[in-house]
Amino acid sequence: MLVHIAKEQLKPGMFVEAVECPVAEFSRRRFLLTDPSELAAIQATSAVKVLINTRAGQSKPRQSASKRVMQDDPVLAAAAPELLQNTVTQLKESIGDLRENQTVDMDRIVPAAAIMQNLAVEAPNAFQQLSRMRTKNESTFQHSIAVGGLMAQVGNKLGYDIEMQQELATAGLLHDIGKNLMPNSILDKNGRLTQEELVAMRQHPTLGYDLLLRQPEISEIILDVCHLHHESLDGKGYPLGLKGRQISMPVRIATVCDVFDALTSLRPYKKPWTTQDALNWMFERSEKFDRKVVLKLAATVG
Repeated sequence: MLVHIAKEQLKPGMFVEAVECPVAEFSRRRFLLTDPSELAAIQATSAVKVLINTRAGQSKPRQSASKRVMQDDPVLAAAAPELLQNTVTQLKESIGDLRENQTVDMDRIVPAAAIMQNLAVEAPNAFQQLSRMRTKNESTFQHSIAVGGLMAQVGNKLGYDIEMQQELATAGLLHDIGKNLMPNSILDKNGRLTQEELVAMRQHPTLGYDLLLRQPEISEIILDVCHLHHESLDGKGYPLGLKGRQISMPVRIATVCDVFDALTSLRPYKKPWTTQDALNWMFERSEKFDRKVVLKLAATVG
């Protein structure tokens, strides 16, 4: 379980997920704290809190969630509403007003993604219920939360380690960041977009990719998911028209999770699909969606 503690409470033997300070002050993430000099370095930072993983420390070896029945951790489930709302807040604050500053605060994004990954994997039922509770003005942020959590869950089912699951969660959080550069008249429209508006909306993956390229320490996985999550295995996607093996597994995961959340969410112009209808629709279209990923998603939400 991920827990925030004051940095003064940090002790050797704890597993540190993130020190909440600028990377320039302390850059190491996801490690077992054993070196007294590292403890001293953390204490010397401007961080107030540190994110630790209580399941990964020396005293509590972690058991993979993929080997357990997917039941909610009761403590984590009880904290889920506050955790998800904090993640939405972190996402908003990390992005800020992109039209003015063109920057993303990754020091906020990475800890938020770690919390979300833990919630999605350890309390999947609570996560799924809460990710459906979205208001109009927060729909883009809540969609990003949902996709990031689903990607982490699929990564867990595929046997990826926690670090990769958190990378997928981060990619999901940022996959639609280009939409924040779109005109509000398009983004907030009640109803279907016109052909001209659709053409404009299709620019959001490239806009987001160009933005993230200018940020420090952005991985290729995050860049690819942002740029390519609307590609299709049959080559009929956008913006590059990639086909088959040209599309990486993280992008395939993002595509399935993005479409699933869109299909099962309420829109001004459509009712939400049932989980089973959405999964069946994607499974029957193996020319577009990776069936292995769809099956792993079904094992999580079905």
